[in-house]
Amino acid sequence: MAMSTTGVFQLSLTTQVPRGPVGAGGAQEILGLPSAVLVIGFVVVGLACLTLPLLYWFWRQSNLRKEYIPREPPNVQGFVQEVVREATVSGALQQSRLGRS
Repeated sequence: MAMSTTGVFQLSLTTQVPRGPVGAGGAQEILGLPSAVLVIGFVVVGLACLTLPLLYWFWRQSNLRKEYIPREPPNVQGFVQEVVREATVSGALQQSRLGRS
């Protein structure tokens, strides 16, 4: 390679074809995948991260707005009798206002 200097600039003469700048050809593969496939994968994952929580929230809101109707009516009288019986056995009923009256 012949070098010649003219003032401030250095010129080099060669018979080889100069290489292009680094990265001029574009990336063909990233992590072993074609770059287009990798970009599409990132887009799909990003959209899923945004839409799935939103769809779950919609589903939950629709369930919360439905009226709850049990198949059989609840046995409230049986529940009250059980609570009073347990309070009597433990002695808590006699210590309350209900037991003193």
